[in-house]
Amino acid sequence: MLGSEGISQSLSYVLSNEMYHWIPQECPTCEVPPRRFLGRRGGAAHRAGLGVESKVWRCGRCGLIFPNPMPIPVKGLEQHHAVDPGEYFEHHELEQKILTGNNLAIFKLVPA
Repeated sequence: MLGSEGISQSLSYVLSNEMYHWIPQECPTCEVPPRRFLGRRGGAAHRAGLGVESKVWRCGRCGLIFPNPMPIPVKGLEQHHAVDPGEYFEHHELEQKILTGNNLAIFKLVPA
């Protein structure tokens, strides 16, 4: 098993706050200000230190959980989707997740 340091070093790029426009937002569903701060996600808050740190909030009206401010990639969505799938999934241990039940959902394709 590869430690978090190895995962971080295996990526060919490093994300930084400067790579995003940080747009303050109300709840995307009901358009009221966020009410409850839940914590942080990504960056220093990620178990492997990956991504950029963002604040996560819960809407007091509808319960939607969302980042605020919203990180919008400066170079557009291609900034994330240009990552080679083989590199992205290189350290994902699907078989181990299946064996230990650490998966949310598994879809098995069965030939017709």
